[in-house]
Amino acid sequence: MDNIFAPALPSQLLADGAFAKDLNIMVGYNSDEGVSFTDPRVTTDAELIEYLHAGFPDIQDNIAEYIVKQLYPPVYDGSMPYTTPLQRTIFLVSESLFDCNTFYINRAFGNKTYAYEFSVPPGTHGEDVAYTWFNGTSGNPQTGGTDGTVATAFQTYLTNFAKTGNPNGPGVPEFPAYGTQATEENLNITGFTPMRDPTANARCAWWQLGLQN
Repeated sequence: MDNIFAPALPSQLLADGAFAKDLNIMVGYNSDEGVSFTDPRVTTDAELIEYLHAGFPDIQDNIAEYIVKQLYPPVYDGSMPYTTPLQRTIFLVSESLFDCNTFYINRAFGNKTYAYEFSVPPGTHGEDVAYTWFNGTSGNPQTGGTDGTVATAFQTYLTNFAKTGNPNGPGVPEFPAYGTQATEENLNITGFTPMRDPTANARCAWWQLGLQN
């Protein structure tokens, strides 16, 4: 932040309404964003706290403790979106650095947006790029290829939105607006289906505060 061009964190500016509002919004994230950015050796509470201090040098001790003990507690019984210590670290990285950003945008625009989760395996960061720029060469996603059916439909959504501000059109499944139910379209090789946006949660609302509380 330079207090001029970037006067605050984007999440805070969105919360404060300090952004251009005359826009149509389509926003998405991948299903396993954080795995490529996670140190697999970070599994214990102490290691995770140290990891947070390395990633956020100005973070206060009590904030790091809150994140590890309350926001992403070491609970692996299935009640949280992870069941192992490593999955917890990956999930924390995914939400804090990637996934929650879409929640900020959807909320800032009054839920009058279109949102999707790109879940084609493995769903890692950048996996959707080949689908965005698909050139007709199909292959097995499990071995690094691109599913042509998914890619063509995905490109249709993107093209429709670029032309009209709405991803819907002939030849593709209905893409619902985000709305008050926080509905996003799940894009997978098994089909395109609407689902509740998992980023519409208290954790993402907390991250939007910018580590201030």
